[in-house]
Amino acid sequence: MGYSTDFEGEIWFSRELTDDEADALNDLFETEPYDGKDFRWWGLQLCTDQRPQGDYLSWNGGEKTYGMQEQLETLITLLTQRSPDLRLAGSF
Repeated sequence: MGYSTDFEGEIWFSRELTDDEADALNDLFETEPYDGKDFRWWGLQLCTDQRPQGDYLSWNGGEKTYGMQEQLETLITLLTQRSPDLRLAGSF
């Protein structure tokens, strides 16, 4: 007998992402492992559906989403190294 964990909520960026930043995020979620972490299996997706709040991250509905806290912390570190002025806010 298995179990599943569903995540609700969103993580918003403090400003609109540049095309380069959005491309870099999508590359992480779609390509081979980076620095020992395989982002392809993460339960996150970049959403750019033109909401007034801007771009955001949400759960992609994946069945096997383990270690969400570590994944978000790693992602925040990578993003702020690339773009020191970028911040994230929200919750799952």
